[in-house]
Amino acid sequence: MPDYLYLANVFEAHTIYFKFNSFRCLLIGLSCVLFSSCADQQHPSPKPDFMQQIIKDSTSFFRGIDLDMTLAAVKSKEDTIPSEEEGDYLFYEVKVDSSNSYTISYSFDDKGLSEVQVDIFIDNEKKAADLYTGFKNYFDRKLGQGDSKNGFTTWIKKEEQQSGEREVELLDESGDYNYGKLSLSFYRTY
Repeated sequence: MPDYLYLANVFEAHTIYFKFNSFRCLLIGLSCVLFSSCADQQHPSPKPDFMQQIIKDSTSFFRGIDLDMTLAAVKSKEDTIPSEEEGDYLFYEVKVDSSNSYTISYSFDDKGLSEVQVDIFIDNEKKAADLYTGFKNYFDRKLGQGDSKNGFTTWIKKEEQQSGEREVELLDESGDYNYGKLSLSFYRTY
């Protein structure tokens, strides 16, 4: 066999080998991408606007709602009917997706809305910690620097027109559960 045919056969064998290896590398790479995307679907993260969905309207104190509003005014700001309703109490349950949800309870007295309690349930503690940081930054901008200790942050705002204060409390309770859990409370002291 002449040398040039031998070299041609060797060149052809290398070409086939490199094409096969390139195809194999591409196949392995695509498998990794597919596997990682399936792993993410197993525990979907809250939608990027999860915090915004809870806050709803950042121009007011919370969800277009301010303390001292009437029960009828609060109901008009919510998009759904309450799960529970009594003379001085409203309770809403909101499912964001298969593993993330939140509840909101509104309590009223003779002056109007006196307290709002939000419980946020997230499928893991890391996402809850990120959401906690998002809420903390939001209320730091809105109400000034909060006082933080051990996963608990409080903001106090003096009310010039009332003889009292408005308080916001944010608590990361994830350590007490096997999933992410935040608690957010608004209330007045006047």
